[in-house]
Amino acid sequence: MALKLAITRDDLVLVPNTGVQFVTYPFDVNDLDRFDRKFIERPHESGKTTDEGEPLDSWRLLQGWNDDNPKEAAEHQPGERDNSYSISNERALEPFLNKWVPVPYLRIHKAMAGTRREKYDDGPTNWVRVRVVEAASRAEPGAPSHIAVFAFDTSVDEDIPLAEEEASTRPYVPYTEPRVSDVENPRTFGFVSEMAKLDRFLSDLQLDPGTGDETDYQRWVVNWLEKLFIELKEFSVAPRRLKPGDFPHHLEHAARWIGLLDLLARVVVPAKVRFADTLSARPRFQPVNVDLILDVGNSRTCGILIEDLHNQDRLGIDGCKTLELRDLSEPEKVYSEPFESHVEFAQAWFGPDDLSRDSGRQRAFFWPSLVRVGPEATRLRNQGGGTESLCGMSSPKRYLWDVAASNQAWRFPASDYVDGTMPPIGLKIRQYLNSNGDVLTQVRKESKLFQTLHPTQSVGGLTKWSAQLTCSRSSVYTFMLAEVIWQAFVMINNPEMRAKRSQSEVPRRLNRIIITLPTAVPTREQRIMRARAQSAVNLLWDVMGWTANQPRGTTPPVVQVSWDEASCVQLVWLYGEVVKKFGGNIDGYFSLKGKPRLPFTADGPPRPDARPANSLRVASIDVGGGTTDLMITTYFHHDNMAIDPVQTFRESFRIAGDDVTLAVIERAVIPAFTAYLASRGVRQAREILRHLFGGNWANITVQETSLRRQFVLQVFLPVALKLMAAYEAAPRHEYRTVAVKTLGELVPEVQAVPAETRAYLTQAFAQHGLQDLALEEIPIALDFNALRLAVQETLRNVLDNLAEAIHHFDCDMVLMSGRPSKLPAVMEMVVDRLPVTPDRILAMHEYRPGTWYPFKAGDGMRIGDPKTATVVGGMLCALSERQLPNFMVYTKNLQMRTTAKYIGYLEGNNKLKDESVLFTATDEAVRSRTRTNPTLRYYSEMALGFRQLPFERWIASPLYRLHEDKRGKELSKPVLVTLARAEFVDEDNPDQLLERESAKEELRIEEASDNQQANVASAMFLTLRTMDSAGSYWLDSGVVTV
Repeated sequence: MALKLAITRDDLVLVPNTGVQFVTYPFDVNDLDRFDRKFIERPHESGKTTDEGEPLDSWRLLQGWNDDNPKEAAEHQPGERDNSYSISNERALEPFLNKWVPVPYLRIHKAMAGTRREKYDDGPTNWVRVRVVEAASRAEPGAPSHIAVFAFDTSVDEDIPLAEEEASTRPYVPYTEPRVSDVENPRTFGFVSEMAKLDRFLSDLQLDPGTGDETDYQRWVVNWLEKLFIELKEFSVAPRRLKPGDFPHHLEHAARWIGLLDLLARVVVPAKVRFADTLSARPRFQPVNVDLILDVGNSRTCGILIEDLHNQDRLGIDGCKTLELRDLSEPEKVYSEPFESHVEFAQAWFGPDDLSRDSGRQRAFFWPSLVRVGPEATRLRNQGGGTESLCGMSSPKRYLWDVAASNQAWRFPASDYVDGTMPPIGLKIRQYLNSNGDVLTQVRKESKLFQTLHPTQSVGGLTKWSAQLTCSRSSVYTFMLAEVIWQAFVMINNPEMRAKRSQSEVPRRLNRIIITLPTAVPTREQRIMRARAQSAVNLLWDVMGWTANQPRGTTPPVVQVSWDEASCVQLVWLYGEVVKKFGGNIDGYFSLKGKPRLPFTADGPPRPDARPANSLRVASIDVGGGTTDLMITTYFHHDNMAIDPVQTFRESFRIAGDDVTLAVIERAVIPAFTAYLASRGVRQAREILRHLFGGNWANITVQETSLRRQFVLQVFLPVALKLMAAYEAAPRHEYRTVAVKTLGELVPEVQAVPAETRAYLTQAFAQHGLQDLALEEIPIALDFNALRLAVQETLRNVLDNLAEAIHHFDCDMVLMSGRPSKLPAVMEMVVDRLPVTPDRILAMHEYRPGTWYPFKAGDGMRIGDPKTATVVGGMLCALSERQLPNFMVYTKNLQMRTTAKYIGYLEGNNKLKDESVLFTATDEAVRSRTRTNPTLRYYSEMALGFRQLPFERWIASPLYRLHEDKRGKELSKPVLVTLARAEFVDEDNPDQLLERESAKEELRIEEASDNQQANVASAMFLTLRTMDSAGSYWLDSGVVTV
């Protein structure tokens, strides 16, 4: 987590319509001289009476100090009936800590700008808020005591006509947000703290010309301050209720707020603000295009931004910046490391939304995303307790195949339901989604795809918005991408970030979003992934209201989903070797590391007249969170100037890092719990643990399933990750038990596990006599041999298959990437299988790429986290065709092709026997219209899958589920089902490669008849499913083997 430091500039330059922008000021309140601000409350007749007819006083707040010279007497002195009191720095901060508070950032009169006594207009009034928190590091020497985060809503309103003849009859429109003229004719806005200039910010009484009624358009600010002050008082007297005596003063809430403004003005000195002009017909600057490269994994996600700066001959790697996530619940925190792919539904709050609307502005500080990701999502998950369900999920990418609407609506955290009403983002966004969670704009654009995904739904149903958030698990991938894309959209124009970049005053424009693909993902899932990515952009534009009325200077980014993750990793190594170590001498490097081969293409053998040429054949094994992928690429070159990659072989298995983590839980963590509980006298410890975590039981409640999941994620999972982290740092052949630590020592964060989550385990054992079970006391052994065995048992068959392929294709180099590749057992297994000599096997986390690499380990030399190699490789792909000196790669050749060469029905262990093969993926078989379509006998739900090679031992992957309509009457079995394969057209058009490859996997039910020869085709379904089970993954269910 990075602490953002305020920039040192005379003013801040904001870019209009770039969301909520944050500016951070760390400060030390102890740097201020202790100077209490004295306030005077003076009564005056209000003209109102009590129910008894007694006169009712109003109170006016007066300033009891001299701004020019605090040592001189103030203009106002306490009178006989006045109340007077002082507000210290601490009391000024107290009601507003950890709360968003509106603050006056008003437009400066042009004539007075830059003078000592600047004058301000009466607005904008609802576009800047501040949140002050105590700094986590305040106890450290020289550290700030507090952090102030200013949030600026950069939305811009249209100008109001100023025709004189309408002025007397036109309704009053408060000046709540900057207007177009403030941008086109740049105006400056300043932070106002002088009490004498705050009258109109706290009260703006206006008469309605039509009704004659008087309205205070700034009453919302006073109500806001009262609300926060009452919350402070309630907390201070809890558990008793508030009494009138707890409020000795009438306007103390306003006095403390003025004290806060005064404190910020003295210690922070907030900068003046102006806008860069992007709205006029001929803006001064053309925006800098920025590309976002994303590697979205099942376990973690990583991103990088590339700026295409004007007036530079080439882009180069120096124009990149790692993607940062702003924590919206704790906005002083910014995360720049790869983050968990976990998502949680949550409203982004910037204070009481109902009070904000009372200002006359209906949508201020609007964040157009349903979910949070990364550390914030993890924290929200851990705070969820055990009473809520369907609030989040471990990895939307894992469920891309599951396009069916959820039976239960997704929920936000309970605190987001103010007065029992769905949060504003939920109410707004459902207008643009159908019941499956598909974005309506995208459904209209790709109706054929969505009709294929939902064959039982009509076109009208697919284009109808849903009143409930019954979104499919697949659609949550859209929401996750929308959050990440919006974070990037806001980040690139953050004034703090731009101030540290070249051409700091020039606006940035998100130009392209490039998302890497798993190496051998089924092409059907590729199409879904592309549609979801484009849906994310469309959804953001819909929710912001920009689809129909796009602001000038704002254009939607282009979405590109094409380059595979393993190829990206190879390019990182290739660039580091050829360019940085060999000075761009491609032929020299290929002759050293590779060997001569006959040039060929991905679609066919070498030409008859081909002659051997220097080449390099590289295999990369990427062990991710959800898949283990292999890519073998043969590299040739042209004139020692350009690299021509030929994808030679690819494979992917859905056994990977998360399965290793599960194995560690089952083989190291749970046995430690079992042994400790048995030592405490619980005879049936394993049976009790199996009951709690081994699956559902009769009459299990939603709360119990949620608590089980929470316990696994907050206790078992962190312990497993700590054990694996320790094993990562161990020597390669260390097999001993090196230490025994208590759970509290190994995972200090366990102390924060909520009591109700702990009780899921402790109460169960209390019923068996163990009353004082403390999780922190459970001993956990760092048994590296047990961890090694867990890795081997999980990945043995996968690495057997991959090593066989690497050996068969005579590779010159093997690269190991993905976080689990850091586990010594993984490298040990690859070396033991000798696909190449050990000196030609490289673990990417140990690779030293050079100073150009944007992510590096703590020593500043090695890559450290191999997860980052994919996104950096994606950056090289984006630049390599024209913008990197000495490194030109024909990336158009890095296109994905199907690996579903043999399709059939799977046995229970995901084996595809030869007699079960229904289709082969040769082009001749697809083209042939005379081939008899296969018929199978259906008795119950069947899994259809594929493998790439004609060997029964080769691991197969699930692809489809053949099942009957459970809502209809039972069919007479067996049902004879005839399957057919899709035809493809325009096979010579390279732009149709994805469609052509997808057709090889596209199956449909052609005929179905039951045992009575009746046509039951309408009652049979073939739906995409690329997981072994339709249920939830262990990270989402909390079910483990005990």
